Amino acid sequence: MKYFVILALCLVQCVQTYGQNARYFLDLGFSRWHLRDYDGALDKLESAIKVDSNLFEAYELRGRILHHLGEDLRKATAHLDRAIELNPDFAEAYETRAYVKFSLEDHHGAINDFSKAISLGLKSNSLLRNRGVARNKVGDHIGALEDFTEAIKLDTLNAKSYSGRGSAKFNMNDFQGAVNDFSIAIRLNASDFEPYFNRGCALMMLEDFKYAKSDFHQVIKLRPSMHKALFNRGITKYNLNDLDGACSDWNKAAGMGSKKSSTMIQEYCN
Repeated sequence: MKYFVILALCLVQCVQTYGQNARYFLDLGFSRWHLRDYDGALDKLESAIKVDSNLFEAYELRGRILHHLGEDLRKATAHLDRAIELNPDFAEAYETRAYVKFSLEDHHGAINDFSKAISLGLKSNSLLRNRGVARNKVGDHIGALEDFTEAIKLDTLNAKSYSGRGSAKFNMNDFQGAVNDFSIAIRLNASDFEPYFNRGCALMMLEDFKYAKSDFHQVIKLRPSMHKALFNRGITKYNLNDLDGACSDWNKAAGMGSKKSSTMIQEYCN
């Protein structure tokens, strides 16, 4: 009987000790995060930091949650800065901060952080693909092309990687190459309107107005409110000698706020 009493007392002491341990609260924070209980996760992370203000993982997860919620991205950056200050080799913190910087439209800063994460050993389709998007944004289309190609090697079935590489090729005036990549993206995910739209634009540059019109038609089916697709379909119809159809599309687009369509109506439809 005495043995069981002593064992029970030891277990209670262990629970109490662990309950006061910062990593206990950190583990609870991760559990709440995975359960999508974000307020609960932030509460547990606050407790973890109160116990150990140098627990760098807690700051990283704080920043990640705030970014996921789209709330106070400056504060998210501050948490991630603190995580990196405490552990300059914390690759995941650089990756998370890169996503925050991208959301803040600091694309050069995002590229630097993605690159640092990669140099510290992280390598994934998502990381390379998003650095490629950021490189496209700043006009480094060759770098973007390289990133998307590497991302495809890691996951050959990721439609966004092909779509991103298609955009890089489009920006480099490789319109046929862009069409090829957008076509793969469409085969992998036929419900995404963006590769249809982008392929349509590339086909227009190749003066293949018939197939471009078909792509913009598909965009309109998937996203009826996208006036850019209506405007572009009007352009293809005009080039296919269907002026009435072009004016009809431009009128619809103008009603959605397309100023370019209004200009085309004044010039060609009156």
